[in-house]
Amino acid sequence: MQTKSRGRQRGLTLIELMVGMLITAIVLVIGVPSLYNLYMTTRMANAANSVLAHLQSARMEAVTRNMRVTVCPSADGDTCGAGQTDEGEWDWSQGYIVATQDDGGNLLEVLRRVDAEELAGLDIDSCGRTRFVFRSDGSATGTNGRVRIIDPGDSDTFRIITVNAVGRAYVAGEGTDPACP
Repeated sequence: MQTKSRGRQRGLTLIELMVGMLITAIVLVIGVPSLYNLYMTTRMANAANSVLAHLQSARMEAVTRNMRVTVCPSADGDTCGAGQTDEGEWDWSQGYIVATQDDGGNLLEVLRRVDAEELAGLDIDSCGRTRFVFRSDGSATGTNGRVRIIDPGDSDTFRIITVNAVGRAYVAGEGTDPACP
């Protein structure tokens, strides 16, 4: 009498495969939105740090060069001016420049350019300010101003950069109202 010996089975049954796919789907459904939020939060933090660094750099350049330095939205990277958002705010998401200027407001030399690719996917405006100008003593012209960086997909996710009259630029803390003053 001969008995058939069964060899080791290899592979997965259909049930095991379906359970594995279900677990993978659940992990993805939970994880992907969290990864998107992390991605947008990181992008906004990077954009806020970049704008803040350029504002602080402009203030330093104004003192160092003993002349006015401006930071303004720029679509072409050479002149101040960019389109406006639907709310009528100046659109900084098209890019901005840091440039020296004379007392008449004419740009003399572009020191730094930030193009739209670095800011893609974010709404950035300056609450009606067309530019931030730093005097040779480091103070800013005008009153306190703001730059808002907002996630267009979630208006509750934002960063606010404030420039006060003495020229100090800083990222506003949690709980700051994103509305323009």
